[in-house]
Amino acid sequence: MNVIHTVDRVVEKIRKRIATRRRIEFIRNHATELRELPVGAGRYKVALHFPDEMVNAYQLRQWYEPLVALAEFVPVVILVRSPETALSLREECPLPIHYAPAVDDMERLMHSQDLRVVFYVNQNIRNFQALRFNGPNHVFICHGESEKAYMWSNQLKAYDYVFSAGEAAKDRLAKHLRNFDPSERCRLIGRPQIDVNYTPPVTVNSPSPDVELRHDMRSKPGCGNCSSSVVPTTSSCTSRCATPRRAPVRARQPFCESRSRDDANLAGVRTRTRQRRVLTRILAVSRPFGVRRSGLPHGIARRNMLNLMFFS
Repeated sequence: MNVIHTVDRVVEKIRKRIATRRRIEFIRNHATELRELPVGAGRYKVALHFPDEMVNAYQLRQWYEPLVALAEFVPVVILVRSPETALSLREECPLPIHYAPAVDDMERLMHSQDLRVVFYVNQNIRNFQALRFNGPNHVFICHGESEKAYMWSNQLKAYDYVFSAGEAAKDRLAKHLRNFDPSERCRLIGRPQIDVNYTPPVTVNSPSPDVELRHDMRSKPGCGNCSSSVVPTTSSCTSRCATPRRAPVRARQPFCESRSRDDANLAGVRTRTRQRRVLTRILAVSRPFGVRRSGLPHGIARRNMLNLMFFS
């Protein structure tokens, strides 16, 4: 099973590599605005650096509306480093997105734009590729407040300022972070995210559907929902109603030797099925890289490879 797990990881990594190449090619050919930079008076003055994948996009989404309000006064851009994130935010983010995967792209952005402030919402290690530029002010705004050690990480010293919600955050930094003066480097801004009216994802207290009880719910033979004494032989009760027949509730069976053997046989079938699926994935992924299969018919080549990998 360790071999299967390793093969699964290799296949998944190859798939991700292929998907990344396709996204980069799409940006190069069809999403060129993600690589363009404005000139003149429209140059960006504020940037938010987000090097993460979309799994952490919740850290960014809560700052959409405050940044949109800020964009009414100065040009704002979201700076991303991943092609998947760039294409996803291109569809949902109300602000301009700039894709800068390499350090050279970061240098081109910093030198061509009039950046005054760069915001950071997390402690991603790639933040230091942007912190090396001493032109703009680097500000850590985080994505929430808590009493975790993350909130007084020693990495906060790398930023020029830390924007916090209130006095409790400043006291937390003064207590836990050495050689850091919160009175000079901490600015209290509250939580601007709560000044926005958000559309709830679901309707609270939505009216429940009315349930009409049309049958006698007494426990009698039949379909179980009506008073028919005829035991149905089909999937529904045809004597008095069209109620679907309910599946009988089976009692939990105790462990026995025969059931243990049945479970073992079923596990063996599942293992062989999984092995075939892994082999099919390998063959499917290998085609874009020009890997040629043997001259044998497809079924024979697959069985030979399966035997070589798992039964030799």
